[in-house]
Amino acid sequence: MFKISICIPVFNAEDTIIDTINSIKSQKQDLIHEVVICDNSSCDSTLERIKNCNYSKIKLIKFDKFVSGGENLQRTIDCATGDFLFFLGADDVIDRKTIEIYHNNLLRNKNLGVISRSYYWFEYENHKLPVRCTKQIKEDIILDINSDEKVIYHFIVSICQVSGILVKKSLIENKINKRYFIETASVILPLIRESKALLLGRNTVAVRIDSSNTFEKKFYINSPGKAWLSLFNSVFYEKKYNKTLNFLKSKFISKNFDGLIQLRVYGGYGPLFKELILMIKTSPKIILNLKIYIYFLFLVIPNKKFINFIKIYYKRHILSKNISDKITNLVEY
Repeated sequence: MFKISICIPVFNAEDTIIDTINSIKSQKQDLIHEVVICDNSSCDSTLERIKNCNYSKIKLIKFDKFVSGGENLQRTIDCATGDFLFFLGADDVIDRKTIEIYHNNLLRNKNLGVISRSYYWFEYENHKLPVRCTKQIKEDIILDINSDEKVIYHFIVSICQVSGILVKKSLIENKINKRYFIETASVILPLIRESKALLLGRNTVAVRIDSSNTFEKKFYINSPGKAWLSLFNSVFYEKKYNKTLNFLKSKFISKNFDGLIQLRVYGGYGPLFKELILMIKTSPKIILNLKIYIYFLFLVIPNKKFINFIKIYYKRHILSKNISDKITNLVEY
């Protein structure tokens, strides 16, 4: 029988870590080998809260040296002893049937190396009030590098978020790439070359928005698009995958208009203009897309607080409108 380790990198999560642990406690406990928590030199009461939660499955390792989020995730990989690793953010929660669903799929399909999932975002404390969601697919999809480019695209979107991804540890060959935004994907995406991946239609995880750590300028000094382009080129390098590669360049990089808003608000004009140039170089036809001009005119507004206000208002009051009709399921624990 295989063993599943839940891997949680944590830093200053005193307000959220207990919710995360409680959602783990709601799982079938005999299916969980261990809960590996690597603390990245927290300076709040995170450690005390974890120690006081009285959960024997926890394997808590404290590190004095502060490293990047990706490097701390790598620590959990190195410290885990399970056959399969289930990644979970210290501010997110999982549905009570999550580990059982993953376990049963692994039993049914011995060739699976990765399981990903649909998910939704929530704000504040109520994980049952989603504000946005990834594409909600009607049925589970098994894929590999030879699958349709649209299926691969949706899989890549799903692995942008670490929580809820399960991977077979013995298949991991590379260390996590330290470049921001592709940390998790740098380990997961190459695996579809050699093994099957499963994309679940069910939302197995709810992701908290307001505790995101990507609201700092340092994350946008280097181009997110260049990081993704480098990863795509390293995975889909053979000529037979040109169709998929070109599709990803166009869809994922050159049409990532929403990403421009984050670049402008948190990175400033420099990273914004560099990303625009990359988008055009990657797919010159983008200059025929009216959207790029609309976004450009909006983002050159000097007042970034106003831009951020419009972004937040749009997400909370327009994107979230009728979202209950789009969601496949809500996370329960």
